[in-house]
Amino acid sequence: MFKDIPLEEGLMIMEEGIGKAKKIMQGCPETKFTFAEYQKYYECVYFMSICENGNEKSKQLYNLFKRSLEESIETMVVPSLVCQDDEACLLRQLVLMWSNYKSMASWLYQFFHYLDRFLRSFTVNSKLLHYDWFVDLLPFP
Repeated sequence: MFKDIPLEEGLMIMEEGIGKAKKIMQGCPETKFTFAEYQKYYECVYFMSICENGNEKSKQLYNLFKRSLEESIETMVVPSLVCQDDEACLLRQLVLMWSNYKSMASWLYQFFHYLDRFLRSFTVNSKLLHYDWFVDLLPFP
């Protein structure tokens, strides 16, 4: 069964999934995706990628994935680390945020996994984004 999902509609569907994944990043472990939700987001990416102008839609979806990771780091991770004065507290917060980030990125990766066949690896991209932000943020002696 093929569905032609318009770009705007598909992006709105994926924004919904990203919003729920960001709740995981905020430390809400009770936030879980049902199988139906997972299927909905994966199929959205799949159908948008295989349609007639799927290459352009794939690029838009990839940019949405990357932008959502960047926004999560910028709006949740960085502020939670900047306000830490004690090194031990900073380290604990860093470990917590890294764990939450990995959980969120894992869900997003599962939704956008089909694009991994054509574009730069999501797992590599998500880890590099996180690493780059920390290298720039933290003052190393």
